[in-house]
Amino acid sequence: MTGGKHMTPASPPESATTASGRGVIDGAFRLLELLPQATGDHQLSELSRLSGIPRASVYRLMSQLHEAGAVQLVDRRYVVGPSMITIARHAEPANGLRSHALPYMYALRERTGANVSLVGPSSAGAVVLEVLPGRDTLPVHIYPGRVVPDLAAAALVLGAANVPERLDPVRRSAVDQEHTVPGLHCFATAIVLPDGNKAALQIAMNRPIESHDVLRLTQEAGRRIGATMRTSPGGGKGRTGTATRASIRSADTYGHRPATQGLST
Repeated sequence: MTGGKHMTPASPPESATTASGRGVIDGAFRLLELLPQATGDHQLSELSRLSGIPRASVYRLMSQLHEAGAVQLVDRRYVVGPSMITIARHAEPANGLRSHALPYMYALRERTGANVSLVGPSSAGAVVLEVLPGRDTLPVHIYPGRVVPDLAAAALVLGAANVPERLDPVRRSAVDQEHTVPGLHCFATAIVLPDGNKAALQIAMNRPIESHDVLRLTQEAGRRIGATMRTSPGGGKGRTGTATRASIRSADTYGHRPATQGLST
C-alpha cells in the first residue's frame, strides 16, 4: 500500500506455451470456417490463401483435425467430420428449435421436393443447423455446419447484409436466384423465436423457384415453427447460445420419412 491506496497485483505474463496453444486452436477453427469456401482443385493451397496461414501449417493443422475426427477425407478432399457434428448436436439459437422445426421441414420437403434447410446465427455468420435433401441435385453441397454466404437468402433474412431488391421486409423473406452460386435457386423466410431473435427456413432447387404455392408453403412452415416455439411449454426459453460451426447431420434421404405435420395449400 502506497499513500493509502491499494496496489492491484499485476497479472502474471501469459506463457509462450499458452499463447502458442491458443493460436493453434484459433487457426484450426479458422480453417474449419473456411473449409466450405475452398472449392478449387488445390484445397490446402486455397485454405492457405483464404486464411493467411502458411501452407505447411495448414497441412499440419488439417492432419491434426483429421486425426481428431473433426474433419474427414472424402474423394481426397477434407470435409467436416462426424465428431464436430456430434459435439454441436444440441447447439441451437433457442431450446427445442430443431425438434420443433423438423416435422414442418419434412412436410415442406414432401410438398415441394426442395432441399430444406434450417439456418441460425453464429459468431461465424449464418450457419446451417439441419438439412433435408430434396429431389434436385444441387450445384453445391449443403450440410449441417456449413457457413452460409452473406448474400445467400437465409443470411439476408438474418440480417447479414441489406439488399433491398432481394428482401421483402413485410413477409420477412429473401430470394437468391443464382446470386451466390450458379445454378442454385433459394428462397428463405424468417422464423421468429420466442425471445424476438430469428432463425431462417430455406428451400433450394436447381431451377428457378417461380411457384407461388411453393413460396407460400415455405412462409407458412416458417410461421408455424415460430408459433409452435412460442406456444409450447418451455419452448425456446433459456437460450443455449448461438449455433456453433456444425450441427447434427440428418441421416434421412429424400422421401425416407413421411411428413408428420400438414401444410395447407
